[in-house]
Amino acid sequence: MKKLIYMAIGIFLIAGCTKPLSETELEEYQLQLIKKGSHYCDNHNITEMLSFTSPIFAVSVKIDTSMLVTNEGSFQSKLVGFYEDNIHTNSARVSFHTTTQTINNIQYDSLELKAYVYSDGNRNIKENYLLQKYSRADLLEMLAADSAVDISIELTTNQYIFRINNELKAKVKRESSMSIEDTKCLSFFYYGGPDSIPAPKDMKIWVKYDAIML
Repeated sequence: MKKLIYMAIGIFLIAGCTKPLSETELEEYQLQLIKKGSHYCDNHNITEMLSFTSPIFAVSVKIDTSMLVTNEGSFQSKLVGFYEDNIHTNSARVSFHTTTQTINNIQYDSLELKAYVYSDGNRNIKENYLLQKYSRADLLEMLAADSAVDISIELTTNQYIFRINNELKAKVKRESSMSIEDTKCLSFFYYGGPDSIPAPKDMKIWVKYDAIML
């Protein structure tokens, strides 16, 4: 039953209307909160998805330490990204998962950001490129400084190009028949966890989209 519900939601998202990014989304950071026991962020709008037409997806993200979930690592959890015709056909997103290492009885948590792509229905399982890795100390320092991570994904005819803080990190094959300037829908903060379990606690980020997407 649960799988049928998720399939219905997915079909509705694809078939639903879209609206262009507004000035509010472009001018200020918006909280995206996944509540404990949920998969989707609470402001995830399934009736009217935000869209853009630029060949460059660009956002700034403030990452909270609440994203560190001990022993919960999965490529099913998504930070930000977009899809073209269908989220499981042609899409480019940044996935996240945490790793935990214990040294001298001290636990060290870290957060990894990876490239997550569907190209012509095929997922880049063998090319989950590591884009960036942050320790808990890194995240605390970034929060204290109120700093953000700049993420961009550029579409070319045959590639998705991932950059973190303007530094080239990965190039992943793109086989979509759509124009790079066709309408694309945003995908939002999502937690799947191992075996698609819901979020074990409240998790939050803040997202601001770049005006280059207009």
